[in-house]
Amino acid sequence: TGFIEKQIHRDVWSAFGELFLPLVSEQNRMALAESLTVSISGRLDSYHDRPRLPTGQPTSKQTSFTPKFGTSWELFPGYRLRGTYGKSFAVPSLANRITSTTTSVVAADDPRSPTGRSLVMFINGTAPDLKNEKATNWSLGVTIAPPQVPSLRLDATFYSIKFKNRISSVPTPTDFLS
Repeated sequence: TGFIEKQIHRDVWSAFGELFLPLVSEQNRMALAESLTVSISGRLDSYHDRPRLPTGQPTSKQTSFTPKFGTSWELFPGYRLRGTYGKSFAVPSLANRITSTTTSVVAADDPRSPTGRSLVMFINGTAPDLKNEKATNWSLGVTIAPPQVPSLRLDATFYSIKFKNRISSVPTPTDFLS
C-alpha cells in the first residue's frame, strides 16, 4: 500500500447515532405485549480522495447516510418476534482508485501441451471508475424460550441482502487453457 499512499490520500469523517425506545416494558405490559422496543440508528460517512501528486487522478468526494430500523416484540414471556431493515454503503478501496495495470506470466495447466503446462501472459489491474457498493438488508426472526422449560431456547432468523455494484476481487485463474 506504500505505493498507493504516495499517489492518493483519503480523508474519512463518520458519525453514528442510535435511538432506543422501550415502548412497552415490565411496568406497562399488557395482553399480547410483554415488551416492545424500537431502535432507529444511522451512520453518516464522508469520503474525500485527493491525489498527492498531479497524476491525473480526479478528486472525489462522497457522502452517504445509511439508516437502520429494528423492533423486538415479546408477545408472551419467552416468545419474541424481531425484525430489522437497513441500508449499507462501501466506497472502492484506494487501490482501486489508481489507474495502473500489471502484466504477469504464469505457468498454467494446458491439456494440449506435450509437457502438460504452458506459459500464459495476462493483464491484471484496477477499475478506477468503480461505483460505490450499496446494499439493502432486512431480517425477520423468532425466539421461543418458554419459562416452563428453562433449558429450551429456539431461534430462527430469515434474512435478505441485496447488493448493488458489488465490489469484489477475482482470484487469479489457474485453468486458462482447460
